[in-house]
Amino acid sequence: MEKIQNTSTMVKQNRSELKRQYTISVAKKDSGFQARATLKVIGGAKNPRITAYSGVSPSDAVCKILNKIAERLTEYRNMNLLRKEICLNIYDSIMISMQELNLTSNSDVMDSATAVFKILTSINNTNIPTTIYPQSNIYQNNNQSVQFNNVFQTSSITLEEKNKLEFFEQNQVTPVISKDFETVALEWFEHEKSLTEKSEDNPKPLSPKTVQGYNSPLTDVLIPYFKDKQICFITEQNIKELINSINGYRTKEIVYIVLKMLFDFAREKNYIFYTPRIRKPQKPYAEEEESIIFIESDRQDVWLDYFETENTDVSLLFETMLLTGLRPEEACGLKWCAIDETSNELIINNAYKDYPIYDGVRIIGHERGDGRLKTTESYRKIPLNPRLKKILLEHKEKQQRLFKLFKTKWNENSYIFVNQYRRPYVPENLSKCMRTFIKKYELEYMTPYGLRHSFATFCSEEGMEEIVLMRLMGHSDFNTTQKYYICVSSKRKKQAMEQVYKHIFKNEHRTENVS
Repeated sequence: MEKIQNTSTMVKQNRSELKRQYTISVAKKDSGFQARATLKVIGGAKNPRITAYSGVSPSDAVCKILNKIAERLTEYRNMNLLRKEICLNIYDSIMISMQELNLTSNSDVMDSATAVFKILTSINNTNIPTTIYPQSNIYQNNNQSVQFNNVFQTSSITLEEKNKLEFFEQNQVTPVISKDFETVALEWFEHEKSLTEKSEDNPKPLSPKTVQGYNSPLTDVLIPYFKDKQICFITEQNIKELINSINGYRTKEIVYIVLKMLFDFAREKNYIFYTPRIRKPQKPYAEEEESIIFIESDRQDVWLDYFETENTDVSLLFETMLLTGLRPEEACGLKWCAIDETSNELIINNAYKDYPIYDGVRIIGHERGDGRLKTTESYRKIPLNPRLKKILLEHKEKQQRLFKLFKTKWNENSYIFVNQYRRPYVPENLSKCMRTFIKKYELEYMTPYGLRHSFATFCSEEGMEEIVLMRLMGHSDFNTTQKYYICVSSKRKKQAMEQVYKHIFKNEHRTENVS
């Protein structure tokens, strides 16, 4: 009889650590063996536990449950209940299970597993191996060495890379991917850049700003870290050491996100040997008032007065953000044609941004111009505050006079807020302008984006309906508005406390009268 460990405990511990579904476990049952697994599908609509019993051997039980999994997956495939990422997760978990159960060298078991993998491959163009090499251990487990020869049929490994992999095998070190990190990172970044182009196959392109957000973690943290330590083929231990070496939760979080996306890309390309276990950084506790910056409602008139006293393009841009809740790039992209004086509305349909120019992953220049808004819901109309409308129309007359003085062409497509060179501002320059303004008027700390938070908080405080505020903010879900933009102001806290104490004191007063 084949040797079997107490796998129930081992697999439960592994599942707890990796939070994996679809893991197969085997337990001694009466005079035989029982294999168990859970298949989670879209939305958790069906999460059945599958079992199979064998009175012969653990491997026979595993073969039986793999056959049942194949049948169930075929059914789910026909019902369109499986997503690509679920297929990849099933593949990972089954291979880990085979490793933990010491069944990777059992040809019957691996043939049954291959049948499952062929079904997974047929779902949504999922790209996973369909040929398993029984003598190759793909995953790292308990610091065991991994044999890399013929792991993936489709992997193209150079002689130099092969020699390095043999070195890792001899020294019992397990690399995560079959190519050096920088090569895969650059290829992934090029892929992400390609997603910013709108096409028939890509109707909802990725924002260039999103891709730019990936650039800094790559160029400032990841690539330099592995280069400095002369690490080409990274291991899971390397990744843990990297994450631990980073100061600041936000930086750790974005590095974690980039690594996760990069490894998903590597898996798609069949560059990966196993999916590394990377623990998501824990967010430190912070007071609500410290996490979101906003202007209290009783201070907003003070700020508005100072914006109008300053009466510059950038101060009026800030006033517009405070009275409409616009994103910085939306305010920078406002043109005079966006003001509908008939309906007294501001039409939000343009953003002005700074776009980096890349040479690979290196930024070699910048270009500025109009661009798409963040989401479909961002295209919206906002009723004009009477105070803001008056200020903007006065600003319009002033700008027309200045453009005429400097012999610059003006029309309704001219930008509302321009700098000294009569060019629109970009969001990246607003923070410095805000610091200068605050210092001049000795105001409390504020950020450009804090003006948007202030608008949302004020509207909520005044009892605006959730769906209306959500539309004004350009969100598709009120949970986003509530979680990230609405703060519990001091005024709201005081009102709530006064209401509570008013009720208490009223009851006490009644008690005194009775006495």
